[in-house]
Amino acid sequence: MHISENLVPIVAIMCAVGGPFVFLSIASVCSAIVRISKNRGDAQLKAIMIERGMSAAEIETVLAAPLPAKKKNQKNEIPAEKPIMAHAARQAW
Repeated sequence: MHISENLVPIVAIMCAVGGPFVFLSIASVCSAIVRISKNRGDAQLKAIMIERGMSAAEIETVLAAPLPAKKKNQKNEIPAEKPIMAHAARQAW
């Protein structure tokens, strides 16, 4: 099979031009997903507050309130489970 001499520069140019386009496309899609998720969460929160009988002024006050600050020692991690093999090995000794 013979590869044309012009094929390599054409592919290089396409990669140079297409690479940033692909990156920007992916970044744009990810940004849209984040915005949709945030808007969906806000809408669900507002619906819950309306179900509880809160007025529009109360809902506005809740949404305008700042989030509580995290404590320095507070972790947002789920504790890992003990490995099964390590537990079984300890019992064998």
